[in-house]
Amino acid sequence: MSAETDRGQRPRPKRRLGRRSVERTRELMIDAAVNVLTRSLEDATDHALAVAVANIKVPDVVAEATRIEVAAQGASIDEYHPMTIGALYQIWPTQADFQADVVLHIASVETEVVPTSDTTAAMIASGITGHELLRRTLTEAWEFTRDDRVFRILLACYTRAANPSIRAALSHSYLSFVAKVSEAWLATLSHSGLRVRPPYTTEHIARATAAVIEGFTLQWIADPEALRDPFAESDWDLAIRTAVAVAVAFTEPI
Repeated sequence: MSAETDRGQRPRPKRRLGRRSVERTRELMIDAAVNVLTRSLEDATDHALAVAVANIKVPDVVAEATRIEVAAQGASIDEYHPMTIGALYQIWPTQADFQADVVLHIASVETEVVPTSDTTAAMIASGITGHELLRRTLTEAWEFTRDDRVFRILLACYTRAANPSIRAALSHSYLSFVAKVSEAWLATLSHSGLRVRPPYTTEHIARATAAVIEGFTLQWIADPEALRDPFAESDWDLAIRTAVAVAVAFTEPI
């Protein structure tokens, strides 16, 4: 039964969403912005061309935040008044401030390391060979990146890196990623009978292999079939072949 009709009687009055903390409102607005951007990636119509170069629309973000909050309460969207645009501007004075915060959030999400140190340790404990560990480590990182929808949003940020806030967010993302991935790389190389070849460091390996994986992700989005490796088994492709070769180029036998 909808809020508009109650068995032919007058519509029930809409209820207002309960009071929220500033932090909850901030979380809602950012999550809504990510959802709006993510959905735009699925748009196959001509409208998608316009969306790709348009700013995030504040009304769309607020509407999505309302949907998220209502769903969290297990209710129908018809039962509540929507959140107001003013709720967003109470936290961010301008739309530019809001957009910068969204970019920082997206960049921070992309610092996640796959596989984790625990996953790497589990693979080592399983008794696999060093070469297989290296391949599986890079395979997991590759599969995560190419399937990560937030990473595709982040790609658009690179075209706006002249903006100091965006450039700082991207730089911070890479620094955080390298710091997190170094431990896993040291364990992987040690088990593989390798060490970093001076004057290189694990940071150089992390950045080089990440660049390979991110670059191949662009090609995979356009044409996945083109990345098949004709000289490898089904669990290899050109991205993994190249990433392994790059990692080995920065190392030497222990």
